[in-house]
Amino acid sequence: MNFEDYLSYISQPVLIIDRLNQTLFMNQSFALLFPRVELAETLYVWTDIYPALLPLITSGEGTCAVEHCGRHYQVSISFARRGKQNHSVARCMLFSDVTKTHLLLEKILQQSNLLYESNENLKAQNTALEKSIQMEREAASRRTQAQLLRDIHDTLGHTLVMVGALYNLAQRTLSDTEKARMYLQEAHRWIGISLADMESAGDYGGGSFVLFLNRFRDAMARVGMEITLHISGEELPEHSYICADLIRICQEAATNAIRHGKATQLEVIYRMSSEDFSLYLKDNGHSEQIFRNGHGLKSMDERVNNLFGEISYGWHEFGGFFVEVTAPVIREEV
Repeated sequence: MNFEDYLSYISQPVLIIDRLNQTLFMNQSFALLFPRVELAETLYVWTDIYPALLPLITSGEGTCAVEHCGRHYQVSISFARRGKQNHSVARCMLFSDVTKTHLLLEKILQQSNLLYESNENLKAQNTALEKSIQMEREAASRRTQAQLLRDIHDTLGHTLVMVGALYNLAQRTLSDTEKARMYLQEAHRWIGISLADMESAGDYGGGSFVLFLNRFRDAMARVGMEITLHISGEELPEHSYICADLIRICQEAATNAIRHGKATQLEVIYRMSSEDFSLYLKDNGHSEQIFRNGHGLKSMDERVNNLFGEISYGWHEFGGFFVEVTAPVIREEV
């Protein structure tokens, strides 16, 4: 295959011109692209008709982009040289149609701009979300503090009422030294129980109910209540929200067992998993009082309702009181 046949055979438009800017050869593809260009025609004549070719006439070797008739071409320009002086004799231009690539790049650029805008919007939303999360954490901290203060208020208020009543009884029975001493000892016992409640709660265990249970056992031992712990499962970060409510349930159960049932022992069984948890408390107290759903049990009901769980309580077969709580682990949607 000779050079002329080769140029006619290749699919990309090729134009060869001499140094006098006259067309020496153009293959069929180029003839279809620029039908007005003819062999041996001076290029200056048709650059007015085809201005896209004008920069190619003066271009050096290399590549340049040309747009013509709504299509885009990548033009590779090279020179043929001969003779001792190595003067350029002819220029070869290879036209590659890159219209599809150009359109694809435009779409990519548009999508890139959209992506940039979306990324900026996402950054703004993320900033707003971080602020919202921070505000929610601060609000949650304030709610926890308010809850702690409310619990302290309830505990101290109830204790002071009982201590005041026992003190008045002791005052009225000063003539009966033994009875007055009994009332004062009972008042002192109520103060000790309340102090044990507050000491064991601390900062609500820092979100760890297991940590609280160990403090609770040590604090209650000082007021004559022996607590046996049975803990199974692994405490996970998503369990932290249940801590405050379970603490108050334990405290209510223990103080009620001491005050009303004269209990000396409390068994605590706590089971946890990633799906649910359960808390079972059973004391060895004995009470002749008729079972009533008083303030303490109503408080437990409220706590369990906060946890979307279920609670049952009453006298067990050995005469003491039991409380059982079961609830699912609630996860926040991300």
